[in-house]
Amino acid sequence: MAYLSGKDCAYVFVDSVDVAISNNEVGISSEAVCPKRRALGTVSKAAMLTGQIDSELTVKGWLDGITTAQLADLSNDPKVISVLFGGNAVSGLFAGFKTAYVVGSKVGMNDDDLDSYEPVLVTSDCKANIGYVVAPFTAYTTAGNTDSTYATMTETNAPIGTAFLNVTALTLNASTACTVTVRHSTDHITWNPHTAFPNVTTVGAQTLALASTVYKYLSISWLWVGASSGQSISMFVGVSVD
Repeated sequence: MAYLSGKDCAYVFVDSVDVAISNNEVGISSEAVCPKRRALGTVSKAAMLTGQIDSELTVKGWLDGITTAQLADLSNDPKVISVLFGGNAVSGLFAGFKTAYVVGSKVGMNDDDLDSYEPVLVTSDCKANIGYVVAPFTAYTTAGNTDSTYATMTETNAPIGTAFLNVTALTLNASTACTVTVRHSTDHITWNPHTAFPNVTTVGAQTLALASTVYKYLSISWLWVGASSGQSISMFVGVSVD
């Protein structure tokens, strides 16, 4: 059993909602399932790692009018969750959950008469995807990229990965969408697009399979579809690698 927490936890995005504003505890636990199996040709039972990893996200905090709406949002499954454990800084630690479901929630009373809540969420893909903050959460306006403030992975490259995008606010004006693309580089000088998310037309969240080699340095670009001005997208992008 592994437990992960951090005092610098900045955001907990559940689709387009940040539930961290009323949290005082966030944790991830993961447990590998290693049942006893009788391997072919053996007389006695042998423990065999099956590769199943069960991950669980717990969130605890205080409940008020804002948080009540957050809990209502949690009730609509499934959700894409991004937890920024390393603070809202490029290359910081984050954990992503591709498809999360609320499996239990306890609501009680604290000593100061404030309601408390403890929702528990699990994922259908059976694991927490640990990775890097590539685009810290902020409002992005004029089309551009983050090549000059790139993220650095500890890996030289990775065969595959998953990108997470959480959008909390979107102003399109006369534009029809925003295209967000994961970029990568071997030397943080020459950059190439890796894979683009489906066009963003509303607030919410997406995950994106990075099905080919992901290089050590990561950034994003964003481009507005259609001529307009005054566009804005408030978003976070993180990438985990396998």
